[in-house]
Amino acid sequence: MTLNKYVADVWEPVRSAQPGTWQREQWWWVERILPALGAVTLCELNAQKWSAFLDTLHVAGRSKALAQTAYRMALRHACDVLGWIEGPHPFAPIRGATLRTLAEAEPLTLEEVTVFLDAVHLPVPRALFAVQIGQGLRPAEATAVRWEDVDFNRSTIFVRGEKNALARATVPLTPFSKAELLAWWEQRGRPKTGVCFEKQGGGPFPAYPRQAFRTAATNSGLNAGRERGLFPYVCRHTFATIAAVSGIDRAFTKRMMRHSQKSTVLDEAYNRVSVRDTANAFAGFVAVKRG
Repeated sequence: MTLNKYVADVWEPVRSAQPGTWQREQWWWVERILPALGAVTLCELNAQKWSAFLDTLHVAGRSKALAQTAYRMALRHACDVLGWIEGPHPFAPIRGATLRTLAEAEPLTLEEVTVFLDAVHLPVPRALFAVQIGQGLRPAEATAVRWEDVDFNRSTIFVRGEKNALARATVPLTPFSKAELLAWWEQRGRPKTGVCFEKQGGGPFPAYPRQAFRTAATNSGLNAGRERGLFPYVCRHTFATIAAVSGIDRAFTKRMMRHSQKSTVLDEAYNRVSVRDTANAFAGFVAVKRG
């Protein structure tokens, strides 16, 4: 299958199902990537062809990084979800790129989760962020949660994911997110239907409340000077890393995060153990007493 056909038949429908995501990358596909590489089959795409394409772009490194992110995600889907290719080919670093990538994210520790949530002064975003952290949800998945998706008796939640074939699934509620969601449910008067996290004045959020997240990150002191670069997706990173630090088997974490078993994204992008957690893990590594 050529890249042209793959993008038209598979990748565009997957991405366009997520509001705002396809619009942000469509220009790169239509105007740049496909005219240059669209006739190449997925199996024939390689690092040399991609590097040669990037060399034709007379744009800043940041813009090249945007194109590479869109392209790499499409190849990852073809590998992890469809199994059509063995994996994305290698990518060389892009000089001048200033974009933060998933691999550079610094997740919150368990202690920092409490500090962060305590800095959220409005009940709606607090409940939203807490459930997102507690379940490892993507931002768009968190805002899409409805009360009819939650079963407190069975401790499950149906996630309305659209990113891949496994994203839409019923998964267990963790004790953390269940406690936060129950408190919010009681506060809302125990509704049976409707969106869980309503914008002010009612109705679903038109988009993820990024400003509320940034404000909480700043007010908590966790993003002083914007050094941490905390952003909404760090909630998903936090879930994966806390699971790893807690010794939870990766197979269970992949199931909760709705990754395929052969996906390497969990290891390559999400598990970013902090210095503090690393130190705690080796706290028992003590020297033998001498003499």
